[in-house]
Amino acid sequence: MHDPRLRLGASVGILAILCACDVARFLPQPPPPPVPPPTPVVVPPPTPPPTTPPTTTATPTLPGLPIPGIGTLPIPTVPPPMPGQSLLSTRAPDYASLAAPPPGAVDAAGALVTSWAEQRTSGIHEELLAAVFADQRARVASIPFHVVNDAEPNAAAGCSQSRAPMLMITSAMVSVCAASAEARAYDELAGTHALDAFADALVEDVRNGRPVRPLDRSLVTGPLATDPRKLAREVQLYDEQVAFILGHELAHHYRGHTGCADAGASSASAREAEDLQRGLANAAPPLEQPFEVEADVWGLTNVLERGRTRTGGAWNEEGALLSLEVFRHFGPMAAGGLDVGVFLSTHPPSELRAPVVSQAAAMYRPGQPPLPIPTIDGQGISIDLGGGAGPIHLPIPLPIH
Repeated sequence: MHDPRLRLGASVGILAILCACDVARFLPQPPPPPVPPPTPVVVPPPTPPPTTPPTTTATPTLPGLPIPGIGTLPIPTVPPPMPGQSLLSTRAPDYASLAAPPPGAVDAAGALVTSWAEQRTSGIHEELLAAVFADQRARVASIPFHVVNDAEPNAAAGCSQSRAPMLMITSAMVSVCAASAEARAYDELAGTHALDAFADALVEDVRNGRPVRPLDRSLVTGPLATDPRKLAREVQLYDEQVAFILGHELAHHYRGHTGCADAGASSASAREAEDLQRGLANAAPPLEQPFEVEADVWGLTNVLERGRTRTGGAWNEEGALLSLEVFRHFGPMAAGGLDVGVFLSTHPPSELRAPVVSQAAAMYRPGQPPLPIPTIDGQGISIDLGGGAGPIHLPIPLPIH
């Protein structure tokens, strides 16, 4: 038997619990406790995904070097090319800036006329003289220039037996410049390899003691052979080549390498220039290779000084690189101990001269003499800042082969 009071008490208790929310609305309520401000949530920045640096080929560079009177200058370095690599400039020709060839410059097939090319050398020589810095011009202005009729490609600054200074280029060298200029101008338009074919044929001619042959006409055919762009371009490249060669030889005189530019002797005659060419190996011992590098730098500066004010065919370093590319083909033959002539045997390899030429062009400042140019060898780079302290050597290994 159950007690009813217990049931009532339980019912009242359940009712009180069920109605607690409704009753509370009608009763005075104490103020609610203060709500603490929410704790800020600090979200860490996203971690960037790991990146892999791009793969690059390390290029040797020189630190800034103190140049007297100029300040600290970063010297650009142009590493020597790999074996067999072309030395030619990759600059696209600016055909719109070129003038048409002068009357009588090219024949009906598009080749440079030999008599015109030889006569042109004298005009180029005069242009260079006008652009030589004034203090040096006085040393070379009266030195005679001759084109010597000889089968060996050569150019020289030398002294006669009477110590008279002279400057000469051979007819064979003129022919080499004319043929290589045409071949290169044609290759640029046609995408062919006429220049390589000419250079290889030149090697065979010299190897066998034959006169230099003109460019094989089967290599330059069709409408492009007489295209106005090709004709204007080959004249420009011929001028640039001869200008670099003569500028190089002039530098030998005004930089004091020959020792007779200020000798006060009478000017050498054409006959003496011919005698010099025939007996050059004995009459003018090979110049030291550092002199050849210096002559390259000063000669190119002379070319650029004249070239920047020229119209109808500005001069730059392309002609120098073109000549060096032609004689690069003689490298294996020279290494084999064969006779390659005085010009090739007394000059550093083209693969070492080309980077110096490119650096000189990159560092050229209009109206200013060339800055010290590093020389490159198998151990690194050397630069002589003057002052009698000797060259600074930077051991940067380079791929000399």
